[in-house]
Amino acid sequence: MNATAMSGFEWDDDKLGKCRKHGLKIADIESVFQYAHHLTPDVAHSSKETRFLAIGRGSGQRLIFVAFTMRKLGNKRLIRPISARYMHQKEVDHYEQAIAKTEQ
Repeated sequence: MNATAMSGFEWDDDKLGKCRKHGLKIADIESVFQYAHHLTPDVAHSSKETRFLAIGRGSGQRLIFVAFTMRKLGNKRLIRPISARYMHQKEVDHYEQAIAKTEQ
């Protein structure tokens, strides 16, 4: 999936409220998709719809974890965030070790 081929975002007020409880704003979450990020299918939660996980640094330096799905509205493809939060240090360490292994 190529996030640059997306037309924009579709926001759900309830989901956005949960993201805000984690200290994230819309701009924080959207910026994850503007910078280099890691995408993977979320097989465990894709029974009703195909979901994905994105990990990346937003406009700040902290790593952000985003679960999302994609929607089609006419000829537009939209990213619909389901949940987002800053990653805990233990997750960051694990992620950075995994990335270092793939770059070798």
